[in-house]
Amino acid sequence: MQDLLNLVELQDSARQVLGRARERGAPEADLWGTLIELGWLGVCLPAENGGLGQPFAALATLYQELGRVLAPHDFVGVSICLSALAGVAGDGCVARETIAQTLAGAARPMCTGTLPREIKAVDGRLRGVIRGVLDVGAASHLLVPFEAAGPVLALLKIPHPGLSIVRRPTWDLTRRLFDVVAEDAAVEPRDVVFEGAAATAVMKMTEAQLNLALACDAVGGSEAIFGETLLYMQSRHQFGRPIASFQALKHRCADLATEMSASGALLIAGCDALSMLQGDWESRAACSRLYAGEVYRRVTEEAIQLHGGIGFTWEHQCHRYLKRARLNEVLGGTPEQRKDALAPALFRGAASNAAV
Repeated sequence: MQDLLNLVELQDSARQVLGRARERGAPEADLWGTLIELGWLGVCLPAENGGLGQPFAALATLYQELGRVLAPHDFVGVSICLSALAGVAGDGCVARETIAQTLAGAARPMCTGTLPREIKAVDGRLRGVIRGVLDVGAASHLLVPFEAAGPVLALLKIPHPGLSIVRRPTWDLTRRLFDVVAEDAAVEPRDVVFEGAAATAVMKMTEAQLNLALACDAVGGSEAIFGETLLYMQSRHQFGRPIASFQALKHRCADLATEMSASGALLIAGCDALSMLQGDWESRAACSRLYAGEVYRRVTEEAIQLHGGIGFTWEHQCHRYLKRARLNEVLGGTPEQRKDALAPALFRGAASNAAV
């Protein structure tokens, strides 16, 4: 795997593109078209699938920039789905065709989760519900996990008989959540792309990528709202001087900056481990999401307080970052549940004197 992209230049380019789109209030459809033209979806795809074959760090750079501007998560869902489909062997299959259509802007496949037990196959029919899936309302295909004789992943074209997508209300105004409901949805043999051990491996990789994507979103969002808070503190005067000069407030900001630095370092380590499949890359990805999410929540809570009265108003965007941070933490389960799931790996690492 050769690094063809300079990550600093990629970050600068992405920041300019997304910043201009945000300033002019570009419709979501126009922004999606721009991302397709720039080839962002193919950054980490293998060359045989029409991609650049770059390490996950390149995609993580784009995730962070999308998080800075509170962009919807269509890009994350589609890019993770493409990564899964790229592992399908054989030319001319539906997965390869879907990848080509997506890179051309004619399709938008998305993942629906990594828990096959939520939907079960009964007599060749799918029944069950996958709750709280990000931004699948515009999906052209869904990669659906379900339990048959073992775990299975099927790529279903939308609309699909017996499969419905129901929008759920959420406090995060920048994103959309949906429930995927299967009611006697038929699955044909040609729809199945992974089975058994292969399906399990793909779902593990998908979960790790989603954890790192949400960690990237948290790191990018933290940096954006923290930077805006510092600018506000320099312009807001109290007792004849900017509040940024108050020692107590400087200490609070210094503590946040330290936590953000640690969060970014942990994220880099997680992305590198995933790219090289080195060590316990699953646990590193989970740790990155947990810590980045906690830091994001603290930064957004402090940002509202440091903005004073204006930070509590509906017109100011502080609350948008706070709501996004809180939703990031509870997607797919509470932080406590993820800590319980991660604990065995941490104990094993401690027993072998190997840090996770």
